[in-house]
Amino acid sequence: MGNILEVPRTHGTYILIIAINSSCKVRVGSLGEVFLKKGYYAYVGSAMGPGGLFSRVRRHLSRVKRLKWHIDYVLKVGQVICTLYTVSDVKLECKIASLIAEKYSIVVEKLGSTDCRCKSHFFFLGEDLDSVEVFLDFLKEIESRLGVSFSVVWC
Repeated sequence: MGNILEVPRTHGTYILIIAINSSCKVRVGSLGEVFLKKGYYAYVGSAMGPGGLFSRVRRHLSRVKRLKWHIDYVLKVGQVICTLYTVSDVKLECKIASLIAEKYSIVVEKLGSTDCRCKSHFFFLGEDLDSVEVFLDFLKEIESRLGVSFSVVWC
């Protein structure tokens, strides 16, 4: 599960970096069946409820859970390799997702964003692990644009 204890119990926004080891189709709740090609993906979410970032990330990393959110369906076929988070009482999920959308392609429209106006909160980073490093460098630009700082926990 990685060192989940590093993730604080405060409010904030997080990004899951997910590895899909082989191309596949998966049913994603009300969005229906989607095709995910082998590679690395980023999912942006927020944790504003009780337990904050710790509880939300712990839930995502758990293999045994009720399928509630779109990302739960994706995580049935993928594995979280890294979690990035920023602590904030302000919900930054949509701002961060829109900045990522400026550079990265949307995989499935409305995945993770049925409760907002964003096109998606789920992005394809690339087919190899180097694409994750490029994304982490890109996040430094997002940090400076939003005035936030991301912490990284490898799983």
